[in-house]
Amino acid sequence: MGGPRPKQYLSIQNKPILQHTLERLALPEMAGIVVCLADQDPYWPSLKLALPVPLIVAAGGAERYHSVLNGLRALEGLAQTNDWILVHDAARPCVRQSDIRKLMTQLANHPVGGLLAIPVRDTIKRSAQASCEILETVNREGLWQALTPQLFRFAPLLQALETVVEQQRWVTDEAQAIEYQGGIPWLIEGHADNIKITHSQDLIWAELYLRAQAAESVNVVSSVIAGPSPILPRIKTGLGQDSHRFELQDHHKPLILGGILFPNDPPLQGNSDADVLLHAITNAISGLTGINILGPRSDDLCLNQGITDSRIYLQEALKHLGDWTITHLSCSIEGKRPKITPRLMELKSSLAQLLNLPIENIGITATTGEELTAFGRGEGIQVFCIVTAVSFST
Repeated sequence: MGGPRPKQYLSIQNKPILQHTLERLALPEMAGIVVCLADQDPYWPSLKLALPVPLIVAAGGAERYHSVLNGLRALEGLAQTNDWILVHDAARPCVRQSDIRKLMTQLANHPVGGLLAIPVRDTIKRSAQASCEILETVNREGLWQALTPQLFRFAPLLQALETVVEQQRWVTDEAQAIEYQGGIPWLIEGHADNIKITHSQDLIWAELYLRAQAAESVNVVSSVIAGPSPILPRIKTGLGQDSHRFELQDHHKPLILGGILFPNDPPLQGNSDADVLLHAITNAISGLTGINILGPRSDDLCLNQGITDSRIYLQEALKHLGDWTITHLSCSIEGKRPKITPRLMELKSSLAQLLNLPIENIGITATTGEELTAFGRGEGIQVFCIVTAVSFST
């Protein structure tokens, strides 16, 4: 989400998302909790947990179903064949304990199990895979959005996921794996505030929902912005600039902008790949963190270690964000060449991947500036960037 820290360790209300989630799951009815972690997770030891139930750590996997399968295998010898297993996303800290209990109570005697879900309320469109053209408007009657937790018995769920792996199938949740085995899970209506934190703006919604739920729990009728501390995040902006002259003598070095190759234009001068767009973004992030990367650090990477890829310099800058999360990027490119508009979406897609941002949160404009400067006259390229970041830590 625009930084090196995994989203489950970002803070909301001065507490990591994962800690919120585990505390919601730690009901007296639970025999224990299994947490599936990435290999050598450096953030897990820093969590200050005091849960009333036993905690087991298992290895995460390449996909969600691999992680869940590892978690189930960690329970072999502990769980009985018909024990109920709840599977929940670590990045859903707003799940209501009342919904968890509702799921367990209503499915207690069900032969298969089921999951929390909410009816689809918005109009749904289906598009072509390679474009945004609408193919059809989908009838939303009977459509539900799957949530978690999902509740199934230990042995059937273990067998279902083992079969998925053996047959090299790809499933997006446990219910789908059960369905492949012929099971028919049941839908239990939950609350729409049980969101999964995927993008940076979801942090703001999660903060609002947690505060609203806290107000409900003490029967306080007030605006969600009321309370002892403000819910609005701290906001920073960083301004970055860079410029490079075209290298007209080197016919072997490529022109790279935003990590994208432009094969029909001359390269830019520089010891590195001279990606002026990524350099400006890197400088903007340095403006946020106060840690300069372009300079001694990039010189060491380039001249001493032979690393010329500007994406590496950008990654170095992102390492210093801490609890700050990038939410928006705005770039202005001045130059006569290359033509930016034909490859605008490709550039946005590249930057979205590098910064873990939604494409719609990236703006790129390009101008020749009426050829009033050397850049507009085609002698080089200049880029200005503004990066916006938020933090909920105090």
